[in-house]
Amino acid sequence: MGEYRVAHKTLFDTFQTLQRHNVKVPSDLKRNLMLLHSYIVVRVLIKQLKDDETAAWILVRIAKNITKFPRDLVPILTSTVIKCQRVGLKGSMYEYAAMLIRPEHRNLIATKYKKKVQNVVRLNGKLGMVDPTEPSSPCPFCNTLCPNTTLDCDNCKNTIPFCIVTGKHMVNNDWSCCPCCKFPALHSALEALTEQAGHAMCPMCAATIEAKMLARSAPKSQSAEGGQQ
Repeated sequence: MGEYRVAHKTLFDTFQTLQRHNVKVPSDLKRNLMLLHSYIVVRVLIKQLKDDETAAWILVRIAKNITKFPRDLVPILTSTVIKCQRVGLKGSMYEYAAMLIRPEHRNLIATKYKKKVQNVVRLNGKLGMVDPTEPSSPCPFCNTLCPNTTLDCDNCKNTIPFCIVTGKHMVNNDWSCCPCCKFPALHSALEALTEQAGHAMCPMCAATIEAKMLARSAPKSQSAEGGQQ
């Protein structure tokens, strides 16, 4: 996790510097920051928000881009299989278990998970292994319903800003942002994050967010880009 946090901070600092100088942020930088941040928020979802279902969908997002995490391919895919099994994402569970038992990966699976991963493939045929429909919410650009963790709208073709707490796409009626870095977050997610102690660390900039600082807001512009412009 340590090296990814360093890489995340480097991308975040570069992002902020470009924005301060009114320089367009390259799409590759945005995407790489999103993927690294997705990796970080999985822990927030599981440990702090107790939201295993969203964590599973975010792990699937990461698994689809596993080439960005070559050193941790096996642990990430293992976590994806275990979490998908727990919440019933059977299609993704089977897909990534089958990937893990390939000869180049199987001996690297942690001992305590190896049999479980092998059994997913051995005891479950591919037929019938499909994911349930992911819950959806409106695209902030065109109001078309999009799966919660999808960041590209098939209707209007816009890239939707992501919530820095959950990794879900933003929605207009639940818009807020970190008071420090101004990156967008679902207001309900920020409330949940700060509820227990009255404060929490921003998953994006690591600043302390006090519950009393939270406020709903409108997207910064009609483009709904917020802090991710």
